[in-house]
Amino acid sequence: MATELIGYSDKFSVAPGDKLAFKVSTDLARFDVAIVRLLHGDENPAGPGFKEEVVSTPVNGAYPGRRQKIHCGSWLTVPDRPALRGMNSLTLQAWVFPTGTDRGERQGLISKGWSTEPAGYGLGLGPGGDLELRVGCPDGQSYSLSTGRALRGRHWYFVAATIDLSIRRVLKWRKGGPRHLASDLYLVDWLEAKGFDCDVITDEDLHRQGLELLRDYRVLLTGTHPEYATGAMLSALEQYLGRGGGG
Repeated sequence: MATELIGYSDKFSVAPGDKLAFKVSTDLARFDVAIVRLLHGDENPAGPGFKEEVVSTPVNGAYPGRRQKIHCGSWLTVPDRPALRGMNSLTLQAWVFPTGTDRGERQGLISKGWSTEPAGYGLGLGPGGDLELRVGCPDGQSYSLSTGRALRGRHWYFVAATIDLSIRRVLKWRKGGPRHLASDLYLVDWLEAKGFDCDVITDEDLHRQGLELLRDYRVLLTGTHPEYATGAMLSALEQYLGRGGGG
């Protein structure tokens, strides 16, 4: 059996002076830790290969290991906050590994206030094992929208639903939806949480409009997986960098 070493940080991003914790689970009695500056993470032999620089910090060193299990059926609750009420738009999303699609009953994935008050919202599985979005109103009326197709048991899915009352539109995604959307939404959420105004530019926009589209932006952030680019896109990015950005 292969030895397991899994770790993650408790925050997506931090500013200088902020604290960042790493959670590690392993079968090993001890494991080594080093903070590094990643220069190039692609191991493709056609490129420069994996490159990193070790950063000298007090954190670097050896630590005792222990296995931390996540049991099937694990769940968490979040205390109610004003920010979770009275919203005109919201997005619910999760990576799920359904194990009970044949139970014949509704199962919640992400929900708010559904069991204690009529007004609430939730993304879950319907009685038929299909993805279902439910919204409850203060007057006791409830509405639901489902995909009508059951998720396959014991398969990973990215599921999400977006409600936007300003345009009276509901969007739902399941497996086969936009690739890397979940990771990109984390980036957008972080920018909004920090108070940065941002625009989203698609690959097609950049391909068609080129440098002209980027001229007014002082900062440019790529998506989480900018792997496939056209010649026109690369040319626009190189021109943008060559002139020292925009704005």
